[in-house]
Amino acid sequence: MVMKMDDLISIIVPVYNAEKYIERCLESLIHQSYENLEIIVINDGSKDESEGVISRYLNDSRIVYFSQQNQGIGLTRNYGLELVHGKYFCFVDSDDYVASDFVEKLHEVIVSSNADLVWCDYVHVFNGKTQVIHQRPEEILKFEYPCLWNKMYKTALFKENRLIFPDSWYEDLATVPRAFLLAENTYYLNEALYYYWQHDNSITTTFSIHASDMNLVLDILNTFFSQLKRNDLDISWIQNYIIIFHGLCGTVFRMMLSNDHTSKEICSFYSQTVNRLNGKRFDIEILKRLPIKYKLFYLSLWKWSIPIVRYAIIVMKRI
Repeated sequence: MVMKMDDLISIIVPVYNAEKYIERCLESLIHQSYENLEIIVINDGSKDESEGVISRYLNDSRIVYFSQQNQGIGLTRNYGLELVHGKYFCFVDSDDYVASDFVEKLHEVIVSSNADLVWCDYVHVFNGKTQVIHQRPEEILKFEYPCLWNKMYKTALFKENRLIFPDSWYEDLATVPRAFLLAENTYYLNEALYYYWQHDNSITTTFSIHASDMNLVLDILNTFFSQLKRNDLDISWIQNYIIIFHGLCGTVFRMMLSNDHTSKEICSFYSQTVNRLNGKRFDIEILKRLPIKYKLFYLSLWKWSIPIVRYAIIVMKRI
């Protein structure tokens, strides 16, 4: 298949208080080896000097800049989708950056494989240390780390399926599984081309919970899974794995670490989430797939044990 190097590719960059990082991000985008780009930069009500930094790049005609009052990451991503003109698009977060051939290589494989979605490995950068994270095909359907940004999507995949992000936290978890499972063809590129920069103010370094948002996201996925038709794939384990990994292990654990939730509140969230499993709390196939630390935590987790486990976690934190 002949590569269509004239395809317009859109890159959506949501920005919120990213003055320390947005220059590095934009530099990596304007110097891509693939040049036919539409770089959609949306300033979501930043209170720092992000706009001033961005303004220095507006002489590049490929950058389309919008500024809005703060709407949150989900609605900002939706606005970016409305603005896309490219046949394909990517998300790049404003505190991250990409290799110079990120777009070129993803575009090459999405065209040659006729895929709806392609993804690559990424480099996790935190506290001066780097680690290459592999998201191999045999692991990706667990959706343990549902990254939006190390991927290229066919725009039609989102438009034709009317995929939008919820106005909530965990917007990536609500959307990546739907995109993957609606795609007729996907492709994995075993190269680390995206640099995920995790800093002290990143959501993933805090213990903010937003349990109600997790419930919203699990509701969205429950509706999606109930309507999805896939004869080639057993989707029931995927749905329950997400509930266990993100709901019971992830959210309950974070609630236990927080001082903002009583044991009664945690037990209530736990009970609601267990009910989503439809009696399959100890599905052996799911248990085998869980990481060891999650497996141990999950097996210790019963409604009556929550105060005890919570106390043990607090003590361990203080040691």
